[in-house]
Amino acid sequence: MLKHHFISSDLDQIFLNTSSKNIDRCNIDFKNKLVHKPWGSEYLLFENKYYAIWILNINYMQNTSMHCHLEKDTVLICLDGQVSSNTLSKNIILNPLEGLHFSKQVFHQTNSINSDGACVLEIETPVNKFDLIRVNDKYGRCGKDYENEKFYEQKDSLY
Repeated sequence: MLKHHFISSDLDQIFLNTSSKNIDRCNIDFKNKLVHKPWGSEYLLFENKYYAIWILNINYMQNTSMHCHLEKDTVLICLDGQVSSNTLSKNIILNPLEGLHFSKQVFHQTNSINSDGACVLEIETPVNKFDLIRVNDKYGRCGKDYENEKFYEQKDSLY
């Protein structure tokens, strides 16, 4: 069940105006690649020309950066555990099978608040992992692009 749909606010636009960013097109095939993140990991579950579906495994009390996407919409659905999802002005707790929809240009961040961590389904459209603007990140990635190849681990199968 989707609990809320966020659309870009004046506050989001203020933060966007302070960051100048050109979005490159991502041509990396992420099939069977585990992407290591400082907060856990993610991997591609499904992709076609319209959508990409990712599984995010977020460790306890770790979080994604506060970020937005210039061109893509994102839906997050908590599959296991519990997460706190923040925008620049609101915080919502998600339990399993609860989700949120973020329209393009809405800054958001997801934090695992379950002692066993959390598993989150992320649906993105259009497909482009490089469509990313980070404005706050406790791991020092503010203003940096999506992780490069040194963070990818090839797997025979991830599901």
